[in-house]
Amino acid sequence: MSLPVSYTTASLMQLTMTTLASMSTVNNSRLAHYAGHAEAFINAKISRKYTIPFTVKVPMLEVLATDLAIKVSATGIATNDITQKNLTIKLYIQ
Repeated sequence: MSLPVSYTTASLMQLTMTTLASMSTVNNSRLAHYAGHAEAFINAKISRKYTIPFTVKVPMLEVLATDLAIKVSATGIATNDITQKNLTIKLYIQ
């Protein structure tokens, strides 16, 4: 299942961490998948205080989403894809 991605892009993730761009097993679809999970986590947290989706671009959300998506991607790739349940638990604990 693919989750919506609003704050970051696979290209931005690859520009931020060039190692992702050089990995042969990583494609834009896979990065978007991980970005969707990261953004779902962010949205779950911020929706308690703010109405989402935002109607304007929020630069700090772009940075946060990109960094978190890279972390989720690296974790998912290193563990050869983790389930959504384990991903949520790992993000919550850290």
